[in-house]
Amino acid sequence: MSRMLEKDLNTMRRRVTSVANHFLHVPLVENVVPSIGSWNCSSSMNDNYHKIHGEVASHEPVWRLIPCDESGKEFTDIIYEKAVGEPIAKITINRPDRRNAFRPHTIKELIRAFNDARDDGSVGVIILTGKGTKAFCSGGDQALRSKDGYADFESFGRLNVLDLQVQIRRLPKPVIAMVAGYAVGGGHILHMVCDLTIAADNAIFGQTGPKVGSFDAGYGSSIMSRLVGPKKAREMWFLTRFYTASEAEKMGLVNTVVPLDKLEPETIKWCREILRNSPTAIRVLKSALNAVDDGHAGLQGLGGDATLIFYGTEEGNEGKNAYNERLDPSFKSSFQGSSTGSGMGLTFTKLFSRLFAKKEMRILMVGLDAAGKTTILYKLKLGEIVTTIPTIGFNVETVEYKNISFTVWDVGGQDKIRPLWRHYFQNTQGLIFVVDSNDRDRVVEARDELHRMLNEDELRDAVLLVFANKQDLPNAMNAAEITDKLGLHSLRQRHWYIQSTCATSGEGLYEGLDWLSNNIANKA
Repeated sequence: MSRMLEKDLNTMRRRVTSVANHFLHVPLVENVVPSIGSWNCSSSMNDNYHKIHGEVASHEPVWRLIPCDESGKEFTDIIYEKAVGEPIAKITINRPDRRNAFRPHTIKELIRAFNDARDDGSVGVIILTGKGTKAFCSGGDQALRSKDGYADFESFGRLNVLDLQVQIRRLPKPVIAMVAGYAVGGGHILHMVCDLTIAADNAIFGQTGPKVGSFDAGYGSSIMSRLVGPKKAREMWFLTRFYTASEAEKMGLVNTVVPLDKLEPETIKWCREILRNSPTAIRVLKSALNAVDDGHAGLQGLGGDATLIFYGTEEGNEGKNAYNERLDPSFKSSFQGSSTGSGMGLTFTKLFSRLFAKKEMRILMVGLDAAGKTTILYKLKLGEIVTTIPTIGFNVETVEYKNISFTVWDVGGQDKIRPLWRHYFQNTQGLIFVVDSNDRDRVVEARDELHRMLNEDELRDAVLLVFANKQDLPNAMNAAEITDKLGLHSLRQRHWYIQSTCATSGEGLYEGLDWLSNNIANKA
């Protein structure tokens, strides 16, 4: 027992020392915004979340320069800094005379800095940015491009940036791209592989590859298609147009756009909001979100995170300690559970049941006529576009998705049929309300019908998924506009979610089903 305690104490000492190394003497400044722990929430705050948890601190961080890596190699193409007393690292591409275009030497320094931030237990979030306000990164330095890739004074030609892209995706910590000016070509791909992007209002996004005889058929294509949809991704690559920050935000390329002088303060605010959440949860969520697109490598990352969590359980320690002490392990408590039924075995039983057991869910899909309900139903059922006519009465189909069997009732939306909707309310677990995002004239009518339904007693426990359909049309309202016009924020006692969709391409439909299945399962 004493040996184990001593080992734990040594581990704790190392962690404390690691954090303490980041604290420098900083003169006290009057009127500095208090830390989150001492924040006095104003009674005028409207956001309930911040009323409970408090706003994050808004003071400017004090940055400590890291001039070289642990081997003593000095950084020349990047600036690497860590915030004093805060778990934030900032990596800046420092080639403003080349619009922060990267060369192999730049990529190697970026990789070394990211490795250091990954291994530093006192760093929780990493910011990637470019020096100055004219460019985040303009991609690979074309002056150094050869038939073998990119070469400089210390290397053979190859595509070094591919290693950096994979590294950012596999990092167990969130990486936020802080973008001012141009993020084009390989620089555009760098911001896309980051977990979040905060853009200044002067930011410009786009792909230049086909103009200069280049392309990215890896992350630069697949992730872009995920972010903006297949059609928009083709537009960006085939036409090589540039897009403003507001256009990028609308298509889902960036998370938010702020004035240039607010770019770093807003990015720091996002970092601090992330840092008050569970780092283990964030780590596993990042792996899970990447696993679908990263194939076996993504599954390996997610599986590795699960293994690390397991190592910290009683069951994991029992096996390790028994081996070290040459004893037979006793795993009985793991599968028998406690008298309260809260043992680890029961937890895993519930987990595997949730993952693999076939579930059936009753879903009602309604909306005004011509919103695209039947097109959605048969796109989910058959995976193809079906020519439809207005539904008189109903269609009912079983849709299989993952381990769930959805029985979907598609009920006609003509005004004379709507009073009959209530006959389908009984036993409904989830309600899909489809809105024609291009039909501005009837959005108030849609809102009235939705709220009339939700006031019915039989739907009081049903979760609500709103499909903001027909997003491919040029004048379509975005999800935020529809949220306001439908009055969704007033539904304080209802689990609801809005998903932008295009029924003809299938974009957004399965993301909506994911949310629906998870939330119905959580209520079960």
